[in-house]
Amino acid sequence: MSIAEGTRSLQTLLPDGYAACHAVIGDTISRCRHNNGLCRVTITFKLLENSPPSMLTSFVLAVSDTGNGISSEDVPKLFQNLSSKLSPPHHPCSRPLIWGGEIDMLTSEFMESEVRQYHVKDALSQAKVMQMRSIPKECGTFSGSNIIFNFKGYPQETMHYVSDMSSKIRILMLKTVAVEVCVASQVAEGTFYEDVLLSCEGLSLSPELSSIDRLSIGTANYVEKSGDIQRDSIKIGKAFSGSSESLAETLWFFEVCFAVTESLNTTNSSTKIEPKQMKVLFFEDCVCATITSTILQTLNSKVSWDRFGLSIKDVQVTDTGIALIEWEGPAQLESILLVLHRYRSSQTMLQSWSRETQLCKRCIEDALNDLKQQNPHLFCSHSSKELQRYVPDLSCCLSKLISSSSDIEFKDSCAQILGLQSTDYNDIRSSITTRLLQVIEDLDKQPANKKKGHKETGSKTSSPDESNDNLIDEEGDDCDYFAGNSIWQYQ
Repeated sequence: MSIAEGTRSLQTLLPDGYAACHAVIGDTISRCRHNNGLCRVTITFKLLENSPPSMLTSFVLAVSDTGNGISSEDVPKLFQNLSSKLSPPHHPCSRPLIWGGEIDMLTSEFMESEVRQYHVKDALSQAKVMQMRSIPKECGTFSGSNIIFNFKGYPQETMHYVSDMSSKIRILMLKTVAVEVCVASQVAEGTFYEDVLLSCEGLSLSPELSSIDRLSIGTANYVEKSGDIQRDSIKIGKAFSGSSESLAETLWFFEVCFAVTESLNTTNSSTKIEPKQMKVLFFEDCVCATITSTILQTLNSKVSWDRFGLSIKDVQVTDTGIALIEWEGPAQLESILLVLHRYRSSQTMLQSWSRETQLCKRCIEDALNDLKQQNPHLFCSHSSKELQRYVPDLSCCLSKLISSSSDIEFKDSCAQILGLQSTDYNDIRSSITTRLLQVIEDLDKQPANKKKGHKETGSKTSSPDESNDNLIDEEGDDCDYFAGNSIWQYQ
């Protein structure tokens, strides 16, 4: 058997190491997000051999945190949660990451007088948890956890994978969690040197900022750093939604943020239409993940893009799990980035993300409405553009009718209504044109549900527990919905 054949056999027998990394890192960040205080998540690579990181070698990956620790009762639940998250994101790593399915874990709560040690076999399937000898510690000194993998693979490629995942977390600008990636290389017997590859922090922002506002800041930063783009030229549209089975408790939330840039070249901007690509990043419980088929279908066929002057031609998912939407629209629109984030309101596992299609559609359209209110010239609907084509002829006809009338009183009344001092044909035509275009723009800026006479969702700035005034019963279901341009601050 060749080395390549042997590697393929191992991949079919052993769990995907990349999926295990993703599940553990994501769960650790999610646990820390629900803590009351600040937390640090540190992902450390420890090279056990003198081989270069680009070569096949053994290494350790440790995911540690300064959170509340994991109670004895919650340890088995932890690995049940991890197994439910095993569906891995796509990744461009061509080389295997060999893992035997075993994990070592240390954890301690703040008021414990020991650090509990566990050895877990088949960690992400039928987990067999064995508690090892505990390490004494002074009660009330620290808390946290450390989950350790032993891998065989190419450390450099795994570092790139983890660093890319961690860099995307910066988009969320998490309120209470900082994430860092380190490398510990063996430079002498028993001596390691740590080199920080990346630090992800949103802790420098004001603690009063809501999570959706943090997302908008992180999205703008991402766009600014990904190209030669001035911050002032980035336009942001944002919205959020939530799903609950009752008015008392919201189970999960959905946040959406658009970042668009406008072209400085306005030559033939009113008629020129070019196919372009919209990049879609999807986060689940604070970690970038492969976009789900439900959300993909919603983007492709449920969202009313034409209300915002956009036509969707194709939707695809890349090898890295990022969706690319081919669209056509006004030439002034240079680029569009869409960031989606769905997350649980607590650490309780959900059986399903209930009403995902409804919430995703409404939330995306609310974010587009937010953009449209600020930039009506960029997101004029197809129907409004069609109406605008008839404005010159209609204003010309009305102006001739008024100016050619022999009834002086009628002409003066029309001029007064139009706010004019004279009944000159050109003045009347210009005024009618301006007013018709303004009416079309104002109507186009109204949300579709308001046009149809439905109750409009308002902006929500407080915790769902404080007010339920703008919760809406969707089609008689027992699921409640709310949306707006601000969200309560989760811990």
